[in-house]
Amino acid sequence: METSEAPALRIYRRDDQLVLLVPRAERDELTAALREIGETPTTIVRENSVIEQVVPLLVGLRALSGVASVIKAYGHRNDGKRLLVKTADREVDLRGYSADEIETVLRAVAEAAE
Repeated sequence: METSEAPALRIYRRDDQLVLLVPRAERDELTAALREIGETPTTIVRENSVIEQVVPLLVGLRALSGVASVIKAYGHRNDGKRLLVKTADREVDLRGYSADEIETVLRAVAEAAE
């Protein structure tokens, strides 16, 4: 059964970056986790975002394994909430995926636009 709940995280590619749209209240937690793996995300607050209370974090594509682990841990802490990745032709819900499976999906997203 489909749910209309807002996702805890949306992920898509923009140019050479992976964009993570995260609820504003959880921005600091996700930013700290990304910094722990050596990423320095840029936070952009959007006033008129389609998804309310969302902040995108821009992450370089070079560290997908670490990013996948961060997303897996984030999903575990937000058990049951949708974690959506936009691929070229669909959205994939990462709930229940392992870190390796998440990395595979992220690589597909990264390579699709190259």
